[in-house]
Amino acid sequence: MRIQKEWQIFSVFLGLFSLLTRPTAAHNDASRLATIESLVDFHTLIIDNSRFIWTIDKYLYQGHFYSDKPPILSIYGSFFYALLKIVGISFSTQSSLTIFLMIILVVGGSTAIGMVYFYKTLKFLEIPENWIDVLLIIAGTGTLLMPYSTVFNNHVVSASLLMAGFYYLLRVKESIRYSLLSGVL
Repeated sequence: MRIQKEWQIFSVFLGLFSLLTRPTAAHNDASRLATIESLVDFHTLIIDNSRFIWTIDKYLYQGHFYSDKPPILSIYGSFFYALLKIVGISFSTQSSLTIFLMIILVVGGSTAIGMVYFYKTLKFLEIPENWIDVLLIIAGTGTLLMPYSTVFNNHVVSASLLMAGFYYLLRVKESIRYSLLSGVL
């Protein structure tokens, strides 16, 4: 049985991002991870009790610290952290592994999906398959997608959503549902 090209693309890029990801959190990442930890462990956006309170990317409001990052990625990431906690992986028990898995699951996975939509877009535009392969390699390894896919940030997640939205925008004449999907993404 031959694996679908989309699954090959997803697997190769997720594997590549996994190999290059280091379980570290700079101030930017820590601010988002603090919100995730606080949402799941303490049921609040207040990051006072987070192990990532050391970040400088926070602000003080009414006596409590909050992340100064937009909350959408942290809310999205909190679902993955909650699942990790169910299987016994958390910031308090295995901090480095948890950071690594959060980066891979939330950011690396999103970028790999974005690469699949890049492929689908090029295929829809009837670009020859050999050129599609070259463009995938260049976009996935020779642009900022690579380094941004190995840290916890919202840039590549947003780019992946835009790529998927663009793909469905190209197909809008086929179905109203593509219009809706494009708009949502």
